[in-house]
Amino acid sequence: MPPRAILFDAVGTLIYAEPSVVETYARVGQALGSSRSLGEIKEIFRAAYQRSECLFALPGDGSTLDRLPTSDERERQRWRQVVGEVFADLPPSAAEEALDRLWRHFALPHHWRLYNDVAPVWDELSRRGFLLAVASNFDSRLESICRDLAPLDGCRHLFISSRIGYPKPSAQFFRAVEDALGLSPEQLLLVGDDPTSDIAGAARCGWNTQLVCRDGTVDSGAIRSLTELSAKLTG
Repeated sequence: MPPRAILFDAVGTLIYAEPSVVETYARVGQALGSSRSLGEIKEIFRAAYQRSECLFALPGDGSTLDRLPTSDERERQRWRQVVGEVFADLPPSAAEEALDRLWRHFALPHHWRLYNDVAPVWDELSRRGFLLAVASNFDSRLESICRDLAPLDGCRHLFISSRIGYPKPSAQFFRAVEDALGLSPEQLLLVGDDPTSDIAGAARCGWNTQLVCRDGTVDSGAIRSLTELSAKLTG
């Protein structure tokens, strides 16, 4: 049976930053006196982002899919850690200024773009009667971003980790969605680009899942675009 509701991850699945995150970091860093090159920022950012996930990791077994609670403040703390590592060549006051500038920058909807396949697929699935929602590890800024990006501006259900209190892949995140929608796990499909946070977490809770690999490195069973998802569900 097809799912009753389809929930989409946000960044990397529905939307992307334009200019890119790395380009924006480079511009802000240069303005504040950082000597980091674009290539250096790319490498440092990737490693710093991965380390920042430790803020939410439970002590003990690193393989667990559960995470510590989150909030808007905890999300900002996580990004403070990332920015501090990327701009370790700046004094602390300048690194904090970088965080403020970046935080405001990525809160603005015009710095985000929808992937080209999102609008037509969203409209098609909506016409077919699917309940559509967003389920993202983000903070409250995502609401204003979505409200200015059609067709996400009409989405009635935005499930944001900082508001739920737990990030994906924690079971608490997925159970909160089930309760809010009044649907059982088998009626839900999560579409996302993260094999752990999106796919493993949702599958553990009994949800249907679909991995999206937009960079072309498609794993077994993954899709390259949402157009393929639409064909699977409506074909």
